[in-house]
Amino acid sequence: MNDRVKVLTPGIVDGRIVVREGVEMPSAPDGARCPFHGLVGNRHGLLMGGPAGNACALTFAHAPCRMEMEDEVPAWDRCRHYNTPARKPEVDAVIDRCAVVTTGPGSRESSAADWFAQVMGRPYRPAN
Repeated sequence: MNDRVKVLTPGIVDGRIVVREGVEMPSAPDGARCPFHGLVGNRHGLLMGGPAGNACALTFAHAPCRMEMEDEVPAWDRCRHYNTPARKPEVDAVIDRCAVVTTGPGSRESSAADWFAQVMGRPYRPAN
């Protein structure tokens, strides 16, 4: 679905936080999903963040998604940086050992494996 979404812009007016409607932008194309986008990873096993961020949890730093930096829509299935055979052991470890904590309204905690399945609509490892 290629609907348009309204981007909200926070700001401070007279010492109060206000949120204004911003520009309309197209939403991500179908299939453009990444379970690690918008999250920041730490070495303690937490991937934290929310949908407004542009970080990549797999960098384990406050670093933006490399696909976005190359003017591409973040999509795990097309990620040339982390969805590779060379990086598979590293991603396997994140899926097996990390928890995801989302922030903002409706925040929640889940295992990285459950989060991957929720975002992608399939498990990280297919059932045998």
